[in-house]
Amino acid sequence: MKRKYIIPYMLVIITGALLLTSSNDEFYFKVNKSFEIFGAVFRNISSYYVDDIDPEDLMHDGIDGMLSNLDPYTVFIDEEDGENFEILTDGTYVGVGITVGVRDSMLTIIDTYDNYSAQKSGIRIGDRILKVDSVNVLYSQSDALRKYTKGKIGTTLDMWLLRDGSKDTIHVALKREEIRIKNVSYSGMLNDSIGYIKLDRFSRSSKDEMVDAYNELNNNNHLKGLVLDLRDNPGGLLESAVSISEIFVPYGRKIVTIRGRNKTEERTYYSDTPPIDSTLPLAVLINSKSASASEILAGAIQDLDRGIVVGERSFGKGLVQSVFDMPYNTSLKITTARYYTPSGRCIQRFEFHNKLKSNIIHTDTTFYTKNGRKVLESSGIMPDSVVKPKYFSDYVDELIDKDAFFKFVSIYTSDIDKLSLDFKIDKTILLKFSNYLKEPDVNIQDPVNLKINELEKTIKDENMQVDLLKKVNDIKKVLEKDKYNPVLVHSKEISKILFYEIERRFNSEEKLISTNLKDDEYVKTALSLMNTKEYNKILALTGKTGNGEN
Repeated sequence: MKRKYIIPYMLVIITGALLLTSSNDEFYFKVNKSFEIFGAVFRNISSYYVDDIDPEDLMHDGIDGMLSNLDPYTVFIDEEDGENFEILTDGTYVGVGITVGVRDSMLTIIDTYDNYSAQKSGIRIGDRILKVDSVNVLYSQSDALRKYTKGKIGTTLDMWLLRDGSKDTIHVALKREEIRIKNVSYSGMLNDSIGYIKLDRFSRSSKDEMVDAYNELNNNNHLKGLVLDLRDNPGGLLESAVSISEIFVPYGRKIVTIRGRNKTEERTYYSDTPPIDSTLPLAVLINSKSASASEILAGAIQDLDRGIVVGERSFGKGLVQSVFDMPYNTSLKITTARYYTPSGRCIQRFEFHNKLKSNIIHTDTTFYTKNGRKVLESSGIMPDSVVKPKYFSDYVDELIDKDAFFKFVSIYTSDIDKLSLDFKIDKTILLKFSNYLKEPDVNIQDPVNLKINELEKTIKDENMQVDLLKKVNDIKKVLEKDKYNPVLVHSKEISKILFYEIERRFNSEEKLISTNLKDDEYVKTALSLMNTKEYNKILALTGKTGNGEN
């Protein structure tokens, strides 16, 4: 290279290096400056504010403010929350097998786990926790109970409960056990040839449970298809989603790519183990609460044309979090990357992104599956076959929001030891529920009379014509004559919810899922597609292969 060309070439390199150094220097100057200012503000408020201040509370508020403009998944995890995070990751913890929540300001049992101490001791959904050992916890928050239930395996704790219909408190001695949270809550056959697996989360043990469930179905039946249910699955570990994909995806196929701000840390995950079954017809069920790892798995199945996706558009969480250890047993979970399905699309919904300027770019690029089918990005996973969810009426939604079903069933079942095999919701139960809603401490007005009362008030407030009030009263008389009862009007919806709420007080989770599958529209749709030529048509198995991932 001639000298006259060398000099300009070297100038370009040196100038670029200086700009990069200058840019880094400016960035770190801003970091140090910000630390100095923040520290000064913290010290002065702690020392001179008019009221006493807990420095830890001030620190937490500062961190919350710092993270508030980022995405909702970048969070500070204190020592206590860190334990809960580990429970979700490992799927195990020490406890007594209950889930609690606050109902009417009281700490209430909202679920019990099958075959653990609480259930075996007769604790019921709806029971309120008065005391644990000698500590009154009735009006505590739900997370306050954890410090009493955790401990050494085999030790016991005393719990006193309040139960509707019982005048005396109920005392139980509970043994602390290792509680294993199931990832696969149910598996079974939908008919003679199609199996079903319900996967609730992605933890370290998810793949093992999936493999066990599949093998049991395959070994004991003439399996010709599988429905994998990811509805309401919020996600979990990325590695778990990859490993479960490997059960069904051919060896060597791309499953997901991770890209962050640092381009050198981009990583692509491939199926690096031979699949258990790469040809069995597969239908994946998703809904609006299927997120994160669920979308990685559903996206891989869809992009590789390994199976069909049925249901609603998924949540649209295409972000990856990394957990960094912090001082004093705390952690910081930071969104460090986005993930991309095998076809190259990002499924993160834009409306869910952070408030700060983002470098995520929406493109009009068309993405293709392995067989050449068009798929969209930035909108969650769109199913191959859409099932429109059935929404409840406004009246029933209000009953759900006000916990009317939960509270009524707690009272109704308080003196029932066992349900009959032919149990069903009849008019007698519906009328009891209707009377419960009229009780003073419940007082849920029906939608028609509520609107009529509002109209009546408006007429009086506005001094409108007197004969209008008469017409309103005439409407009331008609309703009374017709014996209008909103519970009976909405009996189909209400009966279904009441039946489920009563059944879950006496039956196992597996029994509940099995019962509800019979009338599940998502499952019915998947079955209808898997038993026809429509399955091959959807996946374009007889068409020309496109330019997607092979």
